[in-house]
Amino acid sequence: SQKPSYTLVVGAGETQDAAIRLTANRRGVHATEGLRISTHFPFGFFKKSRQLDLPEEIMVWPAIVRVPVPPSLTAVLLGAEADPLRVGRGEEYHGLREHRNEDDRRDIHWKSSARRGRLVVREWEAPATRRVWLHLVNALGPDAEAAFERAITHTASLAAPLLAAGLSVGLRTLDGTVPLGIGSSHLTPLLDHLARLSTRPLDAELLEPAGEPGDRVLVCFPGGAGCAFPAECRVDAFEAAEEATHAV
Repeated sequence: SQKPSYTLVVGAGETQDAAIRLTANRRGVHATEGLRISTHFPFGFFKKSRQLDLPEEIMVWPAIVRVPVPPSLTAVLLGAEADPLRVGRGEEYHGLREHRNEDDRRDIHWKSSARRGRLVVREWEAPATRRVWLHLVNALGPDAEAAFERAITHTASLAAPLLAAGLSVGLRTLDGTVPLGIGSSHLTPLLDHLARLSTRPLDAELLEPAGEPGDRVLVCFPGGAGCAFPAECRVDAFEAAEEATHAV
């Protein structure tokens, strides 16, 4: 649904910005056909309209709600777990990337920035205790669509507080991978991936795990499919649906 936008007067040769509020019923990519412009000028007796062919795609992210954090991460989020290195301030150099607003100015690589004409920063490997991989198995059995949508909302709702707490978060599904990243700006590619996420048949290939030894792995099975993780990864299954989450 949408609410129209109104402008009182637009003079000849003038431009006017107007905001249209759209309400989507579900996440995903929604296509619009264009815009309709209407006017009652000059006397208000008659309404004249014109349809503008301006197709557009609108990305609708999954909702972010308050969800419980798996017990294994509670101490990290509260700062109770011993970890002298914060994510992004590790000792091992990882590479260069584009500057973000939340970056520490000490990490700016001035020579590379001058050469490229834009700010770039050094990126450091995060300690394993502060790297979290979210896994969402999007292979579904019959009548699992509602559980799948709840799992997407739950996954998005876990990513937001983990990033806000300074953890490095990545996402793996059968549709692809969002690499580990930090900061509030990294929530955008995570939500984009979840917004576009499609379902696969239950007999699809197993989800290949992401991460390295010592990484924390959170996994959700909304539709009954599974995946196998190395024993050295710390794995938790998180509940996101009315049905019980399968054990890992």
